[in-house]
Amino acid sequence: VAAAIANIRYLKKNERTLMAHANAMGEYFEQRLLHIPFQYPVEIRRRGMAIKVRFQQKGYGIKVATQAAKNGVIVSHWSSDGFNLFPSLTITKKVAAEGLRRIAASV
Repeated sequence: VAAAIANIRYLKKNERTLMAHANAMGEYFEQRLLHIPFQYPVEIRRRGMAIKVRFQQKGYGIKVATQAAKNGVIVSHWSSDGFNLFPSLTITKKVAAEGLRRIAASV
């Protein structure tokens, strides 16, 4: 319980900083994902750092997500047309760049 209370206090105290960082990093993810040379057209939907990567080609989403997972990237809700990413709100640009490099290596 003490840890949960400490987390809530931290979130309240740093809300603006965390939100600004989340928006900036979400934009960074979106732009980098749009420049990955996927084999099929991609649509990126994003709210903050909740990111949906969706492909027009059915089956390609599972292929990329499976390989990304093998490359060490945690992806969520795989489907035939895409996958979701939920990076940590405190992710650094260096760690984000490495994860995106691994996704690019998965295509």
